Amino acid sequence: LSQRGWSVASLEYRRVGNGGGWPVSRDDVVSGARAAAELANANHLVLIGHSAGGQLALEAARELGDQTTAVSMGGVNDMVMAVEEQLGDGAAVAYLGGADPEAACPTRNPPTGDTVIAHGTDDDRVPFTYAERYVEANPALLLATEGGDHFRFLEPRDPMWAGIVESLETQQ
Repeated sequence: LSQRGWSVASLEYRRVGNGGGWPVSRDDVVSGARAAAELANANHLVLIGHSAGGQLALEAARELGDQTTAVSMGGVNDMVMAVEEQLGDGAAVAYLGGADPEAACPTRNPPTGDTVIAHGTDDDRVPFTYAERYVEANPALLLATEGGDHFRFLEPRDPMWAGIVESLETQQ
């Protein structure tokens, strides 16, 4: 993205077991995004996250408002379903730390800005149903990659990533 002229910041957040969890991890992303926007003098943000980071991108975008585009790549977009299914060997339960999963659920509390849900149909870590459930309940662009797995998004030369970049440039 930086080679295409975008101002880019890579945000980190506290993880479960290191002071993180809900809502602390989300608040870390919101604070980092606000600081990055200020440094770049930007009035529109794009938050991109993968897996658990996809859930955080959606949640943070909701907090930041309609001038924020969220991209969830292979994201845990439905925390209620993640708790029910014990996704990630209970990682969602640990993240919530006893909080109501609906409060942290982007499917039930979506962002107000543009949203892109990108997911591989053969994702064995976060099943494709997480993407389907989100777009059935909320306005969003679904980029479904037939045969795509959970990690191909991380390679910038992969068609899954190229589709995301193309959708973002079309929206701008």
